[in-house]
Amino acid sequence: ALQEVTAEFLHWMLQEEWVRSTYWVSDSSGTTCVPYGVVMLTKNAPLSFALHHMPTSMGRRALVAKFWIKGEAIPMGDALAKSQHDVLQVCTVHLESLDSTPTRHLQLQLVFSRLAATSHAVLLGDCNFAPSDPESESLDPDYVDAWEAVHPQEQGHTCAGRRIDWVLLKGLQVVAADLLGQQPHPHDRDPKGQLAPS
Repeated sequence: ALQEVTAEFLHWMLQEEWVRSTYWVSDSSGTTCVPYGVVMLTKNAPLSFALHHMPTSMGRRALVAKFWIKGEAIPMGDALAKSQHDVLQVCTVHLESLDSTPTRHLQLQLVFSRLAATSHAVLLGDCNFAPSDPESESLDPDYVDAWEAVHPQEQGHTCAGRRIDWVLLKGLQVVAADLLGQQPHPHDRDPKGQLAPS
């Protein structure tokens, strides 16, 4: 799951053979990345990708992918015959930035309501709030914070000395959680050499 994806970056990424040969991608043209957006890559064929609008003044949206987690995939016309317990929803978000606590509360409520229909769900992304911030009160108690479950004594900072990137799971067991990208890439164009891990 990627956040702040520009159409230019998406176009570059889609030219890569390792992407084309391995992944289903939620956007193949860049129409959801104006001026930037959320994109998902998956090695498993999704039942669907759906982009949901959220309360925002910054053009933020939630991207939800649905997958079968039990049995064989069946045509969408027969999907209602299967239990919602057999569906995994994965949602990536880039919640409102800056001093936008009330908006983030509304965005979280909307996302959790969209994911409520299934017993298994993952919410991940750049949430722009830390565990100690008021938005944590809007987290659905049915979800487990993957970082906290695996590293209860570690802060796991992802941006400017805070952990604002989250992976939350419902109905799933956390087996690992790691920070990636903690060192600048040698070809990083940022003159300060800064790169936020995720």
